[in-house]
This record gives sequence, structure tokens and C-alpha cells, in this order.
Amino acid sequence: MEFLNNSSTVLLFSFTLLLLVVVIVLLLKYFKILKEKDDKIIEMSFNFEILIKEMQEEINRQNFVIKTYQDKFILKGTNLQEKGQTNTKNKELETEISDIMFQKNQLEKEKQQFKDKTKKLWEQSIAIHKEKDRIDALKKNIEKNHKEVTDSIRYAKNIQNALLPLQDYLKTVLPEHFILYKPRDIVSGDFYWTKLIENQLIIVAADCTGHGVPGAFMSMLGISSLNEIVIHTKKADAANILEELRKKVINSLHQEDTKLKSRDGMDAAVCVFNKDAYTLQYAGAYNPLYLYKDNELFEYKATACPVAYFIKMREFENHNIILQPGNIAYIFSDGFVDQFGGPDGSKFKSKNFKNLLLQLSTQEESMKNIGDKLELTFTNWKGERYEQLDDILVMGIKF
Repeated sequence: MEFLNNSSTVLLFSFTLLLLVVVIVLLLKYFKILKEKDDKIIEMSFNFEILIKEMQEEINRQNFVIKTYQDKFILKGTNLQEKGQTNTKNKELETEISDIMFQKNQLEKEKQQFKDKTKKLWEQSIAIHKEKDRIDALKKNIEKNHKEVTDSIRYAKNIQNALLPLQDYLKTVLPEHFILYKPRDIVSGDFYWTKLIENQLIIVAADCTGHGVPGAFMSMLGISSLNEIVIHTKKADAANILEELRKKVINSLHQEDTKLKSRDGMDAAVCVFNKDAYTLQYAGAYNPLYLYKDNELFEYKATACPVAYFIKMREFENHNIILQPGNIAYIFSDGFVDQFGGPDGSKFKSKNFKNLLLQLSTQEESMKNIGDKLELTFTNWKGERYEQLDDILVMGIKF
């Protein structure tokens, strides 16, 4: 019954995410159209302002010319009357007046043309404002749809979190531990999973292809597949769990069909802690295990093969470790070490991550303090200049 409930929840979550992907694609298309319209309005408004300024200058120039000729005409007429000049002078004045009137008529024509242009520009301005109003309404509608989609994804996050192990359950089955879990987007492609089978505790940390909604789809496949695998498991084997998980991913995504060319999958670290024998069995798909022991940090390398179809399919290898009280195991995704930041914008890198874990494991008694300081280090490294590159998952278990 628990399996059926989990499967139904996974199907509901997957269907919800599929709808969100479709809506997000449509929103991106609307945002592109909106940007093009905004750019057009800005360009038209700018050209309109320039043309209005030029025409206003032309009006001022024409008014100045008309006034000059009018003053000149009045002055000459007054002078002739006062001096009583001859008819020849009168004819010259008439000729000059005729020239002035011709120029005045030309100016009137230009003035009428200017009025026509102004009317046309005014009509264009009205059209621009109508278009702007339409785009503003479209923008508001897109913002509303975006909010609805975001709210839906936030609800999907609640479903995804519900599928992760509950904190009360983790406190019951796990020794002292911390989990640093920071999705890059609202939902995550990283996930962690635990299951207690008699005296064996299975712990998984996985990093799925992609992040956000696509990564969340893969995480749902991973969680549901692990739930199916352990139903018939009596004696847990880390390498066998990875192999069975790989088979389910290949079959679910039809990766055996080379025409589809789907290579999506996940990297993962699987640990099986035997409480009675006090041993730890580890197998990894690209993701290693770090073990703090005797004031040193030891690395157990993963098999160079993902949980998916791969050109060189390799068998996953088990590492069997005898534990001592106080040993700390770290499993994680690559989000922390690949984060850009620091003074020169470089990646954090594995070497710095190892040194940090060794330093914290040596200095700190509490696993919670180690988790808090890891998160603080990540935040300071990323700073304000850089966005979070990928989902972050780091698990630390003290035995």
C-alpha cells in the first residue's frame, strides 16, 4: 500500500511538472514578443520627439523670416513717404514687396505642410499609445500567468519535499548527521533517500541530469525506482542497488533504443551501513565517498559510469569499510565544487572541498555545526556577483 501511494504521488507530481513545462515554454514565447514590442515603441517615441523638436525649430525660423520681411517692408514704406521719392523708387519698392509676398506664400505652403506632418505624427502618437496600452495589458496578463506558474511550481516543491525522507524519520534511523540541500531553482534535480531494512541502513545521494523542472522529473524516477528495488531486497548490496537502478532508468527512458539518443540519468553514491557489524559498504556512479578517519580524509573512488545508458557500460564496484566510532562519511553532488565565486570567479574545486571537510571534521564536534559552516562557506564563496550554478547536496553522517 505504501508503494502504491508513493507511485500515485510520483505520477501526480510528474503530470503537474509536465504541464508546468508547457506553460513555461508559452510564457517564454510571450516574453520575447513583449520585448520586441517594447523596443519598437521606444524607437518610435524617440523618433517622434526628435521630429517634433526639428519642426518646432523650423516654425521659429519661419516666423523670424516673416517678421523680418514685414519690418523691412514697413520701414521702407515709411522712408519713401517721408522723403517723397520718385516713381522709380516706388516701382522698386513694389518689386521688392512682390518678392516678399512670394516668399511669404512659400512660407505659408511650408507651414501648411508642417501642419499636415504634425497631424500625421499626432495620429501615429495615438496609435503608439493604443499599442502601448495593449502591450501593458498583455504584460499584466503574462505576469499573472507567471505568478500562477510559479505558485504551481512552489506547490510541486511541497510534493517533492514530501517524497524526500521526513526529518523525524531521519532522526530515528540515521546516526548524528547533517544534510545541506539547496535547490538552484524552486524544485531540484538532486535528491537524498534512506531506507532501513532490518539491521541495514541504505543511504543514497543522487544528482540527476539537469536542474529545476527537468531535474525534478528525473529525481521522481529515481525515488520511485529505489522504492521498487528495496521491496524485494532482504540483504542490501550497494553495487546491486546501483545496477538495478540503472536498469530501471534505461527501461523507463527507452535508452536501449539508440534512435532516441536519450542519455539522461543520474550520478549517485550508495552506502549500506550494517549496524550490527559496524561496517559501511559503498558503491558510486561518478560520485565518490569521503571518509574522515584517524584525523585524515580518505577518498573512495566511484565507478566511472552513470546510472544510465553509457558507451562503456561498467559494473559498479563495492568498497567494504570497517568503521570506528567517530568516523564521518560524506556523500554529495557536484554542485558545491563546481560553483563559481571567490575573488577571481573560479570554481571551488574538489581540492578545496576536501581541505574544508578535513578542517571542519577536525575542529567541530557537532555535525550540525559542520553543515552550517559548509553553507556559510558556500554563500561567501558565491557572493553577490555570481548566481548559484547547480543544485547543492552534501550529506554528512557520523558513526
